Amino acid sequence: MLSIDHRPSHSSDGPPNLPPELSAQPGGVRMRSDWQTVTRQGARMRSDVQLASRLGARMRSDVQLASRLGAHMRSNWQLAVPPQALRRKLIPVSLETSPRKCSVCSRQATRSAEMVRLHVKRGDESQFLFDTTVDIPVEDLIKQVAAIYNRRLKVDRLCLEIGELAEHGIIIPPNMQGLTDEQITELKLKDEWEDKCVPSGGSVFKKDEIGRRNGHAPNDNMKKVLQNTVEEAKSMVSKKQAEANVCLTMEMVKDALDQLRGAVMIVYPMGLPPHDPIRMEFENNEDLSGTQVIYTFCDI
Repeated sequence: MLSIDHRPSHSSDGPPNLPPELSAQPGGVRMRSDWQTVTRQGARMRSDVQLASRLGARMRSDVQLASRLGAHMRSNWQLAVPPQALRRKLIPVSLETSPRKCSVCSRQATRSAEMVRLHVKRGDESQFLFDTTVDIPVEDLIKQVAAIYNRRLKVDRLCLEIGELAEHGIIIPPNMQGLTDEQITELKLKDEWEDKCVPSGGSVFKKDEIGRRNGHAPNDNMKKVLQNTVEEAKSMVSKKQAEANVCLTMEMVKDALDQLRGAVMIVYPMGLPPHDPIRMEFENNEDLSGTQVIYTFCDI
């Protein structure tokens, strides 16, 4: 008598193991055929699942890429259309892109993807170049550009006044300016700062024809110190920097101001009178009301 074990013994690569007597019967043939059919269908289903997974991953990648491109386009649009405050003072502002070396991954990256270069103009006159990132808020960008613009104006004003200081000495009190020597004598006016603010190495008298400065100018050596520093400061914030494709930064403007301050301290170690516009500029107490400078100033 034949006995059959009802516990199936399956192989991972083929149909169930059957006794030779049953395998030789037509039913055994049908079982092997059914097993092969099921195996092929299972393989086909696995292939379909893998294909669906790859398609899903590709769709997710496309969605992420579209999101990044949309964010980048919005950032560029915001930079290209600045608020009214920037358009009023610094129009037109043009954007330029150029290749840049990526410091993080040491590969070539396009500036349009990470950085943007602003060409700041007043009317049609070029002022300076400024580099920034595409993801900076527009309000912060306006503050940075306006701060550099106004600091450049401060450097220009200081260079003008220090040039006059080198030629004709310190400025006289406001109540004596524009008066002749006879009028000053008649009114019994005296400049109490004349003996306190003496240039290092002595002075050389050179009368100020417009009656604004006391005429006690620094000697030739100290005069050259002031004039050379003025030329260096002018070149650091010059409009020619834009022609040379050199971007202006706040650090460069501050460096120019520090050099001017240091030169004045060397020539006038005792300081300048409190009413001198150079000292007022260094202390940020300048009074620009009633001057043409106020029309070139950029409000933040």
